[in-house]
Amino acid sequence: MTARSPELDKALERFSRPDAGEQLARAIEERERVVADFPVESWPELPLERYAMGTDVADAPFCTVMEYRTPYLGSIKGGSARKHIIYRTSTGSWWVAGPLEHLDPHDAWVRLHREFVAALRAVQDGDLDALDTLPLLRWGPALVTKTLATYAPDTFLRVYSGDHIRRFIRLFGGEPLPNVPSWELNRQLKHIIDSDPAVGSWDQEEVLSFLYTRLDPRHDGDEVIKIAPGDKARLWDECLRDGVIRIGFHTVGDLSQYTGPDGLLARLRGTDPEKSESYLRGSPASSSGSATWPRARGSSPTAEGPRSWASAPSTKKATATIQTYPSIATCWVSTGIPPTRSVSTRP
Repeated sequence: MTARSPELDKALERFSRPDAGEQLARAIEERERVVADFPVESWPELPLERYAMGTDVADAPFCTVMEYRTPYLGSIKGGSARKHIIYRTSTGSWWVAGPLEHLDPHDAWVRLHREFVAALRAVQDGDLDALDTLPLLRWGPALVTKTLATYAPDTFLRVYSGDHIRRFIRLFGGEPLPNVPSWELNRQLKHIIDSDPAVGSWDQEEVLSFLYTRLDPRHDGDEVIKIAPGDKARLWDECLRDGVIRIGFHTVGDLSQYTGPDGLLARLRGTDPEKSESYLRGSPASSSGSATWPRARGSSPTAEGPRSWASAPSTKKATATIQTYPSIATCWVSTGIPPTRSVSTRP
């Protein structure tokens, strides 16, 4: 057994085993729903319209379910839709991955579908080496790995990003296998975790919760998230004119006028009593006695200084720093765990 990284050892010494019971229960519910809607025995007959995003079907197709409706099974949300190998765009045209791009979408699906069926049969039979013979699946490693983990939850972990898996392997003192798809890295990480004396007895949901909470690979650097002021940025001109970025309720006003959470909560109660109480229940104040709340700090180069419209206290918007520039408003949001996130809005 190779030595764990000092970073992981320190985290294991400092923090206790997490309670991931609720996450695990939600993951089980989501998996049961997927398996009921897309039984493994139905895959040999699965049509393209039930697989691909953008198709006109009454029930959500498989790829939509995987990306948007099963967050507790592990996220593959965001980035390019090309992770799905075949999909229909908003204009009605089809996008098909490189080796299939010369084919009609339905003809391409025949070939891709054949490999999905073979992969599901291989994991059901425990013949994981057979996955090496399915080259088309390598064009959608995140989707394919999540699919395999959904139908074989005892064989794969619920983590699908190759970069994240490599980071975790190194934290446990391993060296990621070179030039292999995410599902092979996933298996490597699972073997390492199962053999680790500190976390080998934990449920995988506990291990992943610990890693993403204490050693989140998404926040080794700044993460920039684009947000729109209003639906389709309809309030951008107003925000630019007034030098503000609206995070929440305009009735609460400029956050800089408040010196602490009590004044902000009092104002919220006066403007929207029903919502203010729901935010209080979701706030750290409800359990710890001291709310973590959004605040504006004077970091703007403008003479007037930064201004913002308040967001109600919540664990998801714990701290906000607003910087106002002539053509950009930047909001730094600290959520506690993970520690720092930056949000930028541009015209």
